[in-house]
Amino acid sequence: MVFFTAPKPRLADDYFKKNYYYNYNNVWSSDEKRQRLYNWDFQSNEKEPLFDGADGMRFGKDIFFQCSSMTSRSGMDWLKRMFAEFGIRVHPVQFDSPEDSKMEDFHPRHIDDVLVPLRPGLCLYCPDTPPLNQETWDLFKKNDWELIPAVVPMYSDKTKMTLCQLYGDKWWIHMNILSISPKTICVLDREPTFSEQLDKLGFEVIPIPYEKVIPFGGALHCTTLDIHREGKLEDYFPNQVEGY
Repeated sequence: MVFFTAPKPRLADDYFKKNYYYNYNNVWSSDEKRQRLYNWDFQSNEKEPLFDGADGMRFGKDIFFQCSSMTSRSGMDWLKRMFAEFGIRVHPVQFDSPEDSKMEDFHPRHIDDVLVPLRPGLCLYCPDTPPLNQETWDLFKKNDWELIPAVVPMYSDKTKMTLCQLYGDKWWIHMNILSISPKTICVLDREPTFSEQLDKLGFEVIPIPYEKVIPFGGALHCTTLDIHREGKLEDYFPNQVEGY
């Protein structure tokens, strides 16, 4: 484990775009909001580096990182330069937004709801918000990784106040799993179809009662953090895509 201090943002008034949420809720059309999503044009104005760890997913020596309401381009650039000193590569990844989203939410979700490694060579993605940039697909393909879509969630939660993204009245948060080993995965116990999908992929699935935590903004992966691991730093993508 290596600890280092990240830039401390001031978060002054001039860091944020004036009237962003007013325009988002009252002025911009769906097409305009979608284009802003594609342009990574959110409420920050890049005056200082800003990032959220939940916007990154690590695969050994490679980290896939997205811009969002919490992560700016300058923040991602700082991470890319800092991690390069440790031989770790940072790749920008962008995700789509559902065409028929009832929530009409054009802000990225945390990445552990949309791109989840299961074991070396196998990765799960959300078919509702697939990766947009071709470089991501090319990198997985070039290193013999299989990208498979997660099954649509079954669990319907009626909690009126929640911090999690909805799919109709169902949760894509079921993808927020905890991998104990390449063969064992903990999942939300309210998702039998998802458990069946993982079982068919050869995993031992451990169902965990966790639905009381979900409205607070996360699930199994969000609420765990290992600070010590046995083994070595693996390179799962030795064949890199040029410029990515």
